[in-house]
Amino acid sequence: MKICLIAGALLVPTFFCGQFDQTYLNTEWKFQHAYSTSSQPHLLQSTNLSGNLLQGIWQVDNDLLILTCLSAQGDALWQHDIFWENGQYATIELLNDNSALIAGSAYHQDFGNNRARLLKMSGDGDIEWTLWSSTDWENSTITALSVADSSRIWLTTTGWTGSTLEGRCHTVGYDGVAENTFGIQGIPVSIAAIQNQAKVMSGWTADGFIFKRLSKVHFEQGVQQELDIELPFELPEGIAGIHQTNDGHFYMIAHTLIAGNQAIQVWKINPQLEIDWTNTIQEAGTHLIAKAVASDDTGNLYVTGVAWGAEGISETLLARLEIEGNSTEQRMLSHGGGCSVSGESIAITGETICIIEAGCERAWIRAFDQGLHAMWSAPLIHEIGTHSIESCPDGVIVQTGTVNEATISRYTWYQSHGELGGDELHCSNQVVVRFREGLVDDAFLQDPSKRFGQLAALLPPALLDQMNAAVGFDLGSKGVVTKVFPWVQPGLSPSISRGGEEVSLEGFENVMMIHVSDAPDCAEWADDLGALFPMIRYAVPHHVLKLMSDPDDEYYVSQLSLASHDASFGGINAVDAWERSTGSAEIRVGVVDEIIDWAVLDFGSGAIGDGVIKGGYNYVQDFDLELSDLPSTDHYHGTACAGIIGARRNDGLGVAGIAGGDIANGIDGVSMYSLVIFEDQFAGVAQAANAIVQGASDINDGTLGFGLHAMNLSWGGPEDPLLKEAIEYAWLNDCMIAAARGNSGSDQAIYPACYNDEQVFSCGACGSDGVLLELGEDNYASSYGQNMDVLAPGNGADILTTFVTAPLDPIEESAYCLTESNYTCFRNTSAATAHATGTIALGLAYGSYMDYLFPEDQEHLIQLSCADPSNATTVGYSETQGWGRIDAGAYLQFLDPDLFQLIQLEFSPQIVQTDLNANIHLSVAFEDLGVGDYSGESLLLSQELATTLLPTDIPFAEWPRLHHTTGISSNLNYLGNNHEGQFVTSTIDNEVHVNCSIQLFHITADGNGNALDTWIPCSPEEARGAYSLLIKHQSTQWIEEPSEAGIALFPNPTEGTIHLTCDLSNFYEWEILDHLGRKVHKGTFQGNAWDINVESLPQGAYSLRLHVSENKQYSIHFIKL
Repeated sequence: MKICLIAGALLVPTFFCGQFDQTYLNTEWKFQHAYSTSSQPHLLQSTNLSGNLLQGIWQVDNDLLILTCLSAQGDALWQHDIFWENGQYATIELLNDNSALIAGSAYHQDFGNNRARLLKMSGDGDIEWTLWSSTDWENSTITALSVADSSRIWLTTTGWTGSTLEGRCHTVGYDGVAENTFGIQGIPVSIAAIQNQAKVMSGWTADGFIFKRLSKVHFEQGVQQELDIELPFELPEGIAGIHQTNDGHFYMIAHTLIAGNQAIQVWKINPQLEIDWTNTIQEAGTHLIAKAVASDDTGNLYVTGVAWGAEGISETLLARLEIEGNSTEQRMLSHGGGCSVSGESIAITGETICIIEAGCERAWIRAFDQGLHAMWSAPLIHEIGTHSIESCPDGVIVQTGTVNEATISRYTWYQSHGELGGDELHCSNQVVVRFREGLVDDAFLQDPSKRFGQLAALLPPALLDQMNAAVGFDLGSKGVVTKVFPWVQPGLSPSISRGGEEVSLEGFENVMMIHVSDAPDCAEWADDLGALFPMIRYAVPHHVLKLMSDPDDEYYVSQLSLASHDASFGGINAVDAWERSTGSAEIRVGVVDEIIDWAVLDFGSGAIGDGVIKGGYNYVQDFDLELSDLPSTDHYHGTACAGIIGARRNDGLGVAGIAGGDIANGIDGVSMYSLVIFEDQFAGVAQAANAIVQGASDINDGTLGFGLHAMNLSWGGPEDPLLKEAIEYAWLNDCMIAAARGNSGSDQAIYPACYNDEQVFSCGACGSDGVLLELGEDNYASSYGQNMDVLAPGNGADILTTFVTAPLDPIEESAYCLTESNYTCFRNTSAATAHATGTIALGLAYGSYMDYLFPEDQEHLIQLSCADPSNATTVGYSETQGWGRIDAGAYLQFLDPDLFQLIQLEFSPQIVQTDLNANIHLSVAFEDLGVGDYSGESLLLSQELATTLLPTDIPFAEWPRLHHTTGISSNLNYLGNNHEGQFVTSTIDNEVHVNCSIQLFHITADGNGNALDTWIPCSPEEARGAYSLLIKHQSTQWIEEPSEAGIALFPNPTEGTIHLTCDLSNFYEWEILDHLGRKVHKGTFQGNAWDINVESLPQGAYSLRLHVSENKQYSIHFIKL
């Protein structure tokens, strides 16, 4: 069997025929399955004689029809786009040679009105022939289409002859030659053909009644027999369709009124047009409308359609009539989101029933067993008239398997060759583009209801011409655009960070997804668009992300990953941390992942919003989780992460979350939010970025955004500029991002874990011995290096967490860690990241730190508290172990006000030096300025602050808070870091002095002398700096007398070696700390001059600290180029 999908909207016709006809459906005759002017997508489907399935999605307003053909094994057979100008109706049929018939109504320029149109398209995309209705048949349309055998096509049409609305039935050869036409009384809406005859169902009104007329038509002799069924009804929407079986029997579906509600009447009719039986599908207080019908091999009949309730919101109807119509069963299905959905088409293969649903401006396929139990679902489109950023059309490779039982083609993101870390995974026909402000049509950007559009209608013609020339094809006419951030409009109020600062969303409204189905792989032309800088800030393929995977709680004894640890054990020491903090409901944590199963007992009440899971959003299908029912699913990854972070603790049930509170003593744990971006193993960057940005936002006093304190990202993928922007936005909002370093067992980069170190808390996995998890029997090992911060438990044998409550498929006992319980072992960097997120939540919940413990503070203190493995050969940081494994107990000691004090300094530096004739080189682009040489001014700004210590206090650690720092530290060479400054500290008696120096550039001309006026990275009035000091309370006084030391360091900046001179000649210890205060190098010296080789250090800012004696130290900062 082969499965073909036709998705989209319609095309400009180019064919003509003088015989066959089609009807225009006026306002008195609107068929639910045929004609609509609403913004809802319409889905089409047919099954050919060999059982091949053709499905389609069409949006009237866009005039675009996207045709995609896939085999059950996932082979992309073909995909093509056509336009159907002013299309009023479309229907399709798949032929045995993988060609397609497309029929309906479209505008004919010569006639000046709509005419019935039929075309045949080959699998290569060539239109083999085209037919139009006859010249006397005005405003006509094809209403139904059926393929009888390998030589004949049957269709029905309606149209106007003068003032008379007529119906007709036609036969056409496969060569496009019209054969015969017969008149049909009423409006024909459905046809089913076998060999030389067809059954046509039509409807017509008479004295306030609707007649269902079934006509038997011979391909040469015309109408041979008719059967009329009379039903009282006021609206013509009562006509549904017919379904014919191979033995000549058929079912007729129509609508009737029962107790004031619309119901569905079903008849089984034999080949002699005699009624064998009849039955009714009804629901009290609900109007039911059938859209499609099919039968299985046992004779059971299945109907899908729409059910309208009193609230004015529709649900999908799925009903089954058992053999001979003796009993019925039906289900009403809702996808949530507060908007209407309906079943549009149905197909049955083996024991699996698949329906296509549409609603809420999207569409998806859902599979059920013969008992109408949900098996799985997958999105088909996200926006009207275009494929979704979820479905990767024409590049999608479907999971291998035959289309039967529970294995009908499940759509995944798998487009490419190779695993993550090898070749990039991306959608072959989707490109993420950020346009410069002012280019995209403002009316489109300002209207939140407009979420997609044609590229040619949204951009200036001159830019379209440049884009077409760059890619080598007509991108303007082919490209369909979708907003990546539909909730962001120009002028939207800024988000307010936890620190009370405004964070602008400016620019996110200009991020668009461009979908082109009939074009080379986008990896071949995305770079060509990116070369159009500054009109296009960046253009990249739509990349794909991949998942990485003493209380009285009943199974706490099995949670070895939370236990106290010594040098040989890999637990995180949550036990000691719980002496100070168990979590707080005021801390909001987002799990950006698969959906969290909020019915799990460990999450409280079983209802979203009332237990631990406070809310969330499905970014795949675009609806609020609080407005939806919990779906049945096998996808447990998000639920497992959430259990580690915040399952209710000390409640006598299940497992204990790290920040799960102390339920027995009335303390609620962390509040979690399910931000759904995965509905299979893969997700798109567009959904991930949307979830991260909205999750971190706190706009208009919390009316928009989730205002999260932390997010758990147990997944990764290729480097991507949109994902990087989303991560930085979250960081500026003081939201801590914990990300999985990956499971490749190598140092290969994966993102977001490998983005700027200060912006992401990168988590590797350790085994039970606390050492980096190496390759085992499960073929998983933790990645390392590339800014990995810490290790946390990743050995599945030590980690017990929550599992979904109602899996779709039977779960083998071996999948559970405990027999007869819904708890599972969880492993690798996905589990490690959840341990880090839980530890972060504990710290935020301790005392009053929720309001001012910023990301750099959290990261630095956790790193300081980490335990080195017993076999460590490197002091401090190492590529394979990071800063060591997390020790939650030691982390919270640093936050204990009786032991330590965290002092946070804020700088407003002033201009101290100006170079009016500076030659400035940009190594990376800045806003509209590209890489190159410029001229202008260079300004140095500086400020020194001092804090007085108690006699028993000593400085313990220090680090800059770069997300509150706006400036650069390099000399006349902009390297792309907008959050950098040079900080120098010194301790004199009981005062700690910190000097903040920031460099700014004012670009006044480019290399050609053209006048410019751009500040990099900001104007002097906006410059600022931030620094944190950790003070330890103890009895030793530290004294520093820099005037006596005479310390000098040069060259600064340096490329490889620094030369240090000092007036003192004692024996000293020295250490080098990176810009976050982490020790990266150490040694000793004696004398007053020496060299230190720093060539192996990465580019950045460092601090050289000299320990002169137990109570005296000096610090001097330098830049490594």
